[in-house]
Amino acid sequence: MNENNMPAGCARPLRVPNAAFIPNVVVETHDNRRAFFYDDLVRGKTVLIHCVATEDAGSSENLKIMANVQSQMGARLGQKVFIYSLALDPERDTPQALRALARKHGARDGWLFLTGEPAPLQFLREQLFTHSGGHDCSSSLIRYGNEACGVWGAVLASGGAKAILERLSWIEPRQRPTGQARRRGPAPRGEHCAAGAMIPRGEP
Repeated sequence: MNENNMPAGCARPLRVPNAAFIPNVVVETHDNRRAFFYDDLVRGKTVLIHCVATEDAGSSENLKIMANVQSQMGARLGQKVFIYSLALDPERDTPQALRALARKHGARDGWLFLTGEPAPLQFLREQLFTHSGGHDCSSSLIRYGNEACGVWGAVLASGGAKAILERLSWIEPRQRPTGQARRRGPAPRGEHCAAGAMIPRGEP
């Protein structure tokens, strides 16, 4: 599916720089809010995106993993990183059904369950989870991205919370160092280390 035959509700403003990759479709959150997926939820943010279905056992396991990820992220969730769970079956996965899932897994601010019209959601999943050759990986992959930097990747959900958090650490924005700059690099000439010893980083 391309931009010329996108389903109704997928029209996107020309200003969005990554619209060709991330469709700006309208979604509805589990708390009954409507949003543009790219403009409102992804643009300028670091995100984890995966797919869920209220009546799928595999999806339930993935949600347990994401709940573990959430617990280890602490205060970063909703400030530095956001989690989005996309409905696989929007006719069944209504905001009410997704709200029950959110409560069940203890979703905090920063973790949204998203549904919407079937055609736009299918288009969004195709863009994010369909590999070359048409293979649909929406039930097994977690997409992660730092949209502000244009860095994206994927990790298998079966790898567990540790693998997901490791990948996330590769792309999370880091605070710039503060204070006076300290020298880093080789020790000045004339200084020696005992065998096996190390000069602490930043020490002259």
